[in-house]
Amino acid sequence: MRKRSEAAQLTFRFESALATSVVCASQNASLCGHGQCQWAEADVRRAERPLNIVKIALQVARVVDEVFRDYEESAKGAQRIMNARIEGQDAYEHAVVVCTKLRDQLESRTGSMWDGRTEASNESLEGLNIDVHRASNRLKQMRERYNKVALSTTDELRRLRNDMHEDFFKALHGMAVEYARQHAVHAEAWKSLLQCVNEFRRSSKTNATTSCPQGGSVANLSFEVSGKGTTSTLQIAETKWKHSRFCRAETQSLSQTLSVPHSRELPSTA
Repeated sequence: MRKRSEAAQLTFRFESALATSVVCASQNASLCGHGQCQWAEADVRRAERPLNIVKIALQVARVVDEVFRDYEESAKGAQRIMNARIEGQDAYEHAVVVCTKLRDQLESRTGSMWDGRTEASNESLEGLNIDVHRASNRLKQMRERYNKVALSTTDELRRLRNDMHEDFFKALHGMAVEYARQHAVHAEAWKSLLQCVNEFRRSSKTNATTSCPQGGSVANLSFEVSGKGTTSTLQIAETKWKHSRFCRAETQSLSQTLSVPHSRELPSTA
């Protein structure tokens, strides 16, 4: 009996923790609905981060906000499920207290009668025995009802949490794929620009050599001026191209990470 009660307590603690993880979504959704997400975006903007990290962080915050908004009603439903579960537990514990109290009274009356300290009539003992039997039946009913409620609520909470988890990672995966596509397009554009700059630089050298084969001052001056502009443009193009390649590699890595199944199996409550 003691082992069974300890197992029941551990089961209820696990299921309460499971419900708490789902109910937290309701609180986070309500915070996002009251403008807390804007404060988070302001903190991200104030932070000193390189390149497009701030923009990506804001996009992630918006995706999380949308997921919590979509599941706000489901999280409230989880709170209602836990309220019904707590009511069932309270009714079961009350039935245990009543049945235990009546059994103690019956044992006390019976022991007093056999010791000769108290004269107990058969009618009073029969009435008390009927009350104990009735309380035992009610305790059995409350235990069966609570077991059904606990099983159904555990399945509902597990299913709700898995749905929220999968949808959240699907949203992040879609965002990572879109960013990878955008960075790939930018990298190709800057690569084309870099090729054009290289071709322009080669053509400038060729024109300078053919126009003034003896190294005239006017040709050299025009080449130096065009060479300075070409060099600065080339450096900008190389920097942009390297940055685009880096961002594309990072987003592809994030996309591959998010494409892995993230469903976590919960331990059985049996």
